[in-house]
Amino acid sequence: PGAYEIFSSEMTVGRVPEKADLVIPVATVSGLHARIQNKEGSLFITDLDSTNGTFINEKRVLPGATALVPPGSLLTFELQCCLLHWVRLLCMLAVAECSDVQV
Repeated sequence: PGAYEIFSSEMTVGRVPEKADLVIPVATVSGLHARIQNKEGSLFITDLDSTNGTFINEKRVLPGATALVPPGSLLTFELQCCLLHWVRLLCMLAVAECSDVQV
């Protein structure tokens, strides 16, 4: 897994390159799985009705729901494969701060 910097206010995560900004090519990750947003220096994630779930620190985000991601949290897309598919995500906040979020 590599590092990703978010320079826009929003990015999508999923399995299908035509649909997602960050592609995780694993069958258990939905084609369009989740949306990550940077709003006023805070990170939010929305599960886009994924089949196998989006998790913050192993707690599932309800399908269709948006949740605040505390700094240093572990984000996983489909809990069963999380050990193989973590991605370290660096959020560049507009106030020149950096928050490290593990995906």
